[in-house]
Amino acid sequence: MRWSDDALVLRRTPFRETSLLLHFFSRRHGLLSALARGVRAGGRAAASMDRAALAGFHTVVMGCQARSVQALATLTAVEIKQPRHRLMHGAAALLAAQVIQEALYRFMAPGEPNPGVFELLEWAWDQLDGAQEPLAVLGICQARLVRALGYGWRTDCCVGCGGQEGLRYFSAKRGQVVCNRCAAPYVQPILTAEAAQAGPWLFFLGDHLYAILQQLEWTPGFVALSVADKAVLYRIGMACLVWLGRTPLLSDAPFRQILGLESIHSYATSSS
Repeated sequence: MRWSDDALVLRRTPFRETSLLLHFFSRRHGLLSALARGVRAGGRAAASMDRAALAGFHTVVMGCQARSVQALATLTAVEIKQPRHRLMHGAAALLAAQVIQEALYRFMAPGEPNPGVFELLEWAWDQLDGAQEPLAVLGICQARLVRALGYGWRTDCCVGCGGQEGLRYFSAKRGQVVCNRCAAPYVQPILTAEAAQAGPWLFFLGDHLYAILQQLEWTPGFVALSVADKAVLYRIGMACLVWLGRTPLLSDAPFRQILGLESIHSYATSSS
């Protein structure tokens, strides 16, 4: 069987002496792996391969063949459709792209297509390649990813009482906003035993940040937010992913370190 598809290059690993094992996220086939035979040796075997297309976070048009759906595919052709050479030369942008990539591996099953997530990744990597602020790009991208994967991110009513007034907190454990009244037991100086179990998963929102959470759009208002507010949005998205996956993302720590950000645990409302 043969097929072709638009795909994003995620990872490449040397295979034996002359080949590469490539990992893609494709529009119609989701996460998949393909073997590029002989591409490291050059010559006739690699004549239909654009090796530059395999080097980074580009969108490519790939051709594959495999004996069956379960068999490892062989890459037969690849060419760059949308290059992103600059992304690889910015340390913060590269780490941001790796955060997105790790989240994709964590929450997407192999062979599970999701065109919406594919378009989200293309948008995020385009922004990073265009020298947009990595913290801002990740803040929106993580929130959209949580929502696209069906894990929540509701901002229309309180998760506790269903009310629509005083929505000033966001619960990463529930993926939904919380009103002042329902959040009060968890943010008062003397916490109950139940509140202590909430852990660092409840985040305070100002009026402007709450509006951003509702829209999740790359608007002038969002771009003009302070770095502190963008950091809050990033931490909320990361806390949602950590709660869902039960373990931290490995790429989060180096990204925070290069930007000088605190961890999600030191920033969120907690019992400490």
